[in-house]
Amino acid sequence: MESRLTDRFVVVGRVLAPHGLKGDLRAEIHSDTPGRFTDGSMVFIDGEQFVIERSFGYKHTTILLHFVGIETKSQADNFRGKMLEILEEEVSPLPDGHYYHYQMLGMSVYTDEGTFLGSIDEILSTRANDVYVLKTNGKQILIPALKKFVKHVDVRSREMRVCLINGMAE
Repeated sequence: MESRLTDRFVVVGRVLAPHGLKGDLRAEIHSDTPGRFTDGSMVFIDGEQFVIERSFGYKHTTILLHFVGIETKSQADNFRGKMLEILEEEVSPLPDGHYYHYQMLGMSVYTDEGTFLGSIDEILSTRANDVYVLKTNGKQILIPALKKFVKHVDVRSREMRVCLINGMAE
């Protein structure tokens, strides 16, 4: 699932619209973590913390949420299109060599020889593997997220080293 980093927050969903008349919200889920939206969990919207009083109606990529203190449809309507975020420290750690999309987006990509290729602008999820999309000088470079091509990832310095085969950067 796609996520992005904003300061020290990580997007885990997006409010789609109010649901009903009592302040419930329908939200799109951008998190694979089970229990991310359980009753009593906290999320941030525009930097303000909200407690999930009740979550229900989970369907594949959407969920219905009710926040403490949001009791009317007009109050809920103020959240339409807003991102649901958590603190980066609350993100579940992944095994070595695995990364969240938000960690990769915007990362600078270099060849093994140190030539700058561009920054990761998008990540395509395929059945076999993810594909990093670099946009540079008006063209796209597609790099499969495979060890054969991705030689080193440094999340702290936001840099990736890759090995290209003939034709990949043309």
